[in-house]
Amino acid sequence: MSPTDASAPTLTSHRPAVRCVAAALTGVVALAGCVGDVRVALPAADALRSVADQQWHVLNEYHAEVSVADDRREEAVVEALIDRLAADIRNPEALERHKSDFREAMRKVRDDRSVEWTRRAAAEENRRLVLEIAEGLTRLGIESMGLSDEMRRYLGRLLQRSRTPAESPPAADAGP
Repeated sequence: MSPTDASAPTLTSHRPAVRCVAAALTGVVALAGCVGDVRVALPAADALRSVADQQWHVLNEYHAEVSVADDRREEAVVEALIDRLAADIRNPEALERHKSDFREAMRKVRDDRSVEWTRRAAAEENRRLVLEIAEGLTRLGIESMGLSDEMRRYLGRLLQRSRTPAESPPAADAGP
């Protein structure tokens, strides 16, 4: 295995899932133009929450796959260094080249992890925005019901409590 394994997952290797999420989000946002009716607003909000949950699962799967691939790349880099050192133990010039190659390979792995973490943070922000839109649609749907203020507040609290655990996934790693 080479230090820069081409079989590592990429964002484009998950393109069908990304397309599915984008298509669902586009469809739901198109419905948002018709949200003057509770029959549209509440199902649209539920659909957006479902899209956000899908985003969360795809994001976690992608992150796990990339982490495993990066770990394999690190192992391959270390193994390659050990093999090179064993072969050229008495050649100081070759040892210096190997040291430089090792540093460069490890820098690439660290850079790739940093890029993946940046992408993950952007995707998490997108998910947060989808959930925020869903919450707004829920409020709009409840307000359009024509119920008394007290009933609206009660129904709003009830819906919020029933959805809170699904919207609060476990905290991710602190960083790359």
